[in-house]
Amino acid sequence: MIKTPNKDQITSYLNAYGMAPIRRLGQNFLIDDDTARKIVAFLNITADDIVAEIGPGFGALTAHLCNRQGRLDLYEIDAKMCQFLNDHYGHLEHVKIHHVDVMKADFGQYTMIASNLPYYLTTAIIEKIYRETPNIKQAVFMIQKDVLPRISASVGQDGYGPLAITLSYMCDISALFDVKPSYFYPVPPVDSLVIGLNFKQPIDWDFAMNLDRIVRHIFKNRRKTILNNLAGLVSNKEDAKQLLFALGIDSKQRPENIDLAHYIELVKALIAKRVV
Repeated sequence: MIKTPNKDQITSYLNAYGMAPIRRLGQNFLIDDDTARKIVAFLNITADDIVAEIGPGFGALTAHLCNRQGRLDLYEIDAKMCQFLNDHYGHLEHVKIHHVDVMKADFGQYTMIASNLPYYLTTAIIEKIYRETPNIKQAVFMIQKDVLPRISASVGQDGYGPLAITLSYMCDISALFDVKPSYFYPVPPVDSLVIGLNFKQPIDWDFAMNLDRIVRHIFKNRRKTILNNLAGLVSNKEDAKQLLFALGIDSKQRPENIDLAHYIELVKALIAKRVV
């Protein structure tokens, strides 16, 4: 059975392919097989699923994903890494390797996604996934631990904003387990955390996208009241004030003080008024 490469194997691969870890691409390779196995085990993959792995590197997760049911697409931006992946996984009929910048890839078909995310692209990739993958059921990511509040914060907590609001509507987020820096090569200067996203089924994806757009507009000026931010979406400030009053939202509150339930009602009202 294929296993996650250990440090000695990674070093050997780097030498064989004339490579060195590229810091700007966040190339810190997971070298602990048990951790990789636990990450993949979160996904309830069936034969009908189409799975994407982002940034597979030397196949820490791929080694376990390729043994599961379903089709597996690997997205890797590094050309030499793609050569390694083709050499080791290219013979598998259900595995397809894409040498492409993941931010330019089409993710519309996937139902499951796994990644030891490049930490500098964490937020951008998560946003891409929920906006472009309407059929997604589950995702599991390794992230930098201090990014978690931006993903899962509730009203009144640090980090609460558009990303956390949209994700809380679309999915249940679980902080699964911490991963020691020593489980990577090279050792990263940050603490890592594995999170799981279970997307609600069925999900009104069109409504979620409206929620995302409206909340982002309202949060553009965090220091302004929700009344002032909402006025730009409706006819005038008085209409905005009446709408907020009807929904039981204090017009003097700032965007970060409004909870998800009220944002949902606000979006419904704006849709009814054909504002969005």
